[in-house]
Amino acid sequence: MELVFDNSELNGIWGAEAPDILVIGGYAIRRDMTVGLLERVKAFKAKHGIDSHCPVKWNMRDLDRPLAAHGLENQKQILIEKSDAIRTDLLDALTTAGAVIFVSVIHAYSNNKQVLGKTKEDLVGYSFGNLLMRVGLFCKDSAGGRRVDSLLDWPEANNRAPFTSEYHTGWRYGRSGPEQGGVKYQCGPLAQMAFAPAVAFAGMEFEPRLQLADLVVGAGREFINYSMGKSKKEAFGVQRFKALLPHLYQANGQTLGRGITVSPTNGDLSAAVLKALKSM
Repeated sequence: MELVFDNSELNGIWGAEAPDILVIGGYAIRRDMTVGLLERVKAFKAKHGIDSHCPVKWNMRDLDRPLAAHGLENQKQILIEKSDAIRTDLLDALTTAGAVIFVSVIHAYSNNKQVLGKTKEDLVGYSFGNLLMRVGLFCKDSAGGRRVDSLLDWPEANNRAPFTSEYHTGWRYGRSGPEQGGVKYQCGPLAQMAFAPAVAFAGMEFEPRLQLADLVVGAGREFINYSMGKSKKEAFGVQRFKALLPHLYQANGQTLGRGITVSPTNGDLSAAVLKALKSM
């Protein structure tokens, strides 16, 4: 099993001085399905008139550095003009390959820019832990003792600590934070489910699996915006998330708290997300 994740942040509707909502998302996929998936990704890129190795993102306008890394600066206009079709085909390729989608959302408790800056690392770790717990529950039922590897996009400011620290305590102790205290993972220690001892990181511009995770997170962001009344239901991104909904991890028909987790669970954002899910 392979787990591939990316993260992003956005502003809520509560007047925060800096981005106050963090989204971490991506997918789980059987390793034997990735070769065929990556071939289809290359074919879809070529179908739309771009190089089969051309990097893509949800925000195609934010590709200057990745395109330069490949010497493909001349592809940007095509990416922008055909962005909807490209994103639709690639997300469809992902779900056709049997990927299971996960999204973890956390709303900060402060609106103050200075406080948000100081607590961001803790928020990243906490949200990643929420994600790992749910992925752990999924893998406990479906991985069957097969090795589980995790791949993350190279983090902002090269700061891997929130991810590596959370993963280590989840892997070794089945908890967020230190061995004593912290939130107990519902799935137990990740080591007991054949998770690799550490996560791997790579640059999105050279890794199409991470490009797909970026698309998942992008659709997730659009759904959160819809939940807060900042996007319409008919918007392209909201409809892409709606298409992903059947592929989110579910338990007994429950998506919220499984494939999509929102923290705090009793806050305004979680209530808005639940309402939006029911409206889809």
